[in-house]
Amino acid sequence: MNIFILSRRNITFRQAGKGEVCVLMVPGRDQVQVVRDLAGMNDTKLQNNVTSRGAQLSRSISGQRFIYGYLPEEIGELRQAVKVWLAEDFAPADCQSFFYVFSPEVVIHGVREQSDEGYISWRTAQLVLTGSQPLQSFTNAVADYVMSNPGATVCVAVLNQLDLYRQLQGLLEPFKISPIPFSGLKVAAGVRPLYRHMDHTIIYLTGALFGVLVMCASVLFWFFNWSERIQLDNEIENTQNQIRNIQINQSTGHISSPQDILDAMSKSYNQQPSAIIDAAASAAAQYGSLVQINFMPAEYTTEASRNPPQQQTVKAMVNEPRDKLLVEQERRGGLLVQQRPWVRSIQRSGAAGNQLQLLVSLQTSNAPDAPAAVAQAARTAQPVSISIAGMSAATSPTASPTVVPSATVLIPTTSPTATTSATKVMP
Repeated sequence: MNIFILSRRNITFRQAGKGEVCVLMVPGRDQVQVVRDLAGMNDTKLQNNVTSRGAQLSRSISGQRFIYGYLPEEIGELRQAVKVWLAEDFAPADCQSFFYVFSPEVVIHGVREQSDEGYISWRTAQLVLTGSQPLQSFTNAVADYVMSNPGATVCVAVLNQLDLYRQLQGLLEPFKISPIPFSGLKVAAGVRPLYRHMDHTIIYLTGALFGVLVMCASVLFWFFNWSERIQLDNEIENTQNQIRNIQINQSTGHISSPQDILDAMSKSYNQQPSAIIDAAASAAAQYGSLVQINFMPAEYTTEASRNPPQQQTVKAMVNEPRDKLLVEQERRGGLLVQQRPWVRSIQRSGAAGNQLQLLVSLQTSNAPDAPAAVAQAARTAQPVSISIAGMSAATSPTASPTVVPSATVLIPTTSPTATTSATKVMP
């Protein structure tokens, strides 16, 4: 049995055990305070009345509040369930005196008293037995009480110790008193403890376990949602790839191997700048005698003539155009684009006298292979800017070219089967 004995504010006896802690309060006569309970506080409110000295141990009886002392901090901090009782709460209803023997040296003695107003109270004290034979001193105390109070009912309870129980049974046999186990005593019905607090360990453990389960469930829920999201993202990406393949197949359905053409278009080759000059000169010479051709200067670049990064614009000037009809010029431009897929567009930038200025846009990257003529020109021609007077670009130039070593242009070779963009000649 887990039991404590509290006298005033000191713990005079303790026996550790399992289960609920039972604290017996043995206050001194000068320690008990009696006040009128004007606020009508019940026992529950009294148990919650905690001051700086600790929980107040008091009880309200017939409009009066009896204050027996304060709970020690050591007992209040116990995690086990605790109940504090008065020693007389365990006394049988028909006894006038009791002796609780917890050890040969620790005995609690209580005597029932009745006041002039008829109020019944108990006077309790803890007997301190010293000497070489404490049990004999206890027997003498019982004998004195029995002889001074003949006919009084005496209760002797022993705290669950078999050897001590047998010894007391032999010593008290002459007085016709039989000791009983202390665990057999019960508190009278309707009597509330002076103080109590419950053991919340199971509740705390249950709450902690529930929190861990909720956390694990949340982690699992997040993991499954994350996995499902990754799977959906992969399915979306695969679907988008299938849609792109379908669109490519619809656009190039008449081509037996469209992927080969796309792979060829993604390749780029290092070509000499003269390949661009030669390609632009051969296209411009179809409009007249080539006078001058060079790369498009930056100051002549406009929104109309600006090309994507994979195209290069070349300015060409021809002398004495063969035909001034715009319809004929557009027809000739359409033929040029069909015969030379690397030519993306041809525009008129203006005319000065008998000279016609043309802006020729050529594909320089991400395009199919060029015809053999352009590839051959890229391997043999080197000038960046050439000027030829009164001569068509179809003939080989004899003038000394002007070379700009720092110019480098990427031009892929182009396949005649590649799709070309629309060509428009500006008047």
